[in-house]
Amino acid sequence: MTWFRWWHKHARIWFSPKSPEQATKWTKKLSAIYVFFAWNALGLLYFKYQSEGKKLQLTPEQRTGLSKGQQEALERGDQKAKIIRIDGFNISVLDPPVTKLETGLNKEALKN
Repeated sequence: MTWFRWWHKHARIWFSPKSPEQATKWTKKLSAIYVFFAWNALGLLYFKYQSEGKKLQLTPEQRTGLSKGQQEALERGDQKAKIIRIDGFNISVLDPPVTKLETGLNKEALKN
C-alpha cells in the first residue's frame, strides 16, 4: 500500500498541469534533442549507404577454401587481420587472409 501512495504522490507531481512558460521551455528543449538525434540518424544512414557501394563482393569461386573471417577481412581489404578461431576449449590462429591478387581479383574490380 505504501508503494501506491508513493506512486500516486509522484504521479501527481509529474503529470500536474504546467505553466505555459515551463511548457514552452520543455518544448524547445525536446525539439532540439529530437533534431540532434534525427540529424545524426540521417548521417548514419548516409554513410551506411555510401559504404555499401564500396563493399567488395566475392564470387563463390573466390570464397572456396576461405573461412568466414578471411572472407570478411578480404572484403574489407584488411591484410593485417589476425583471425582467431575458438572451438570449445581449443584456440587456433588461422593464416592471414590471402591477398586480392591470389583470389583472381583485378584492379578494375577493386575500383568499382
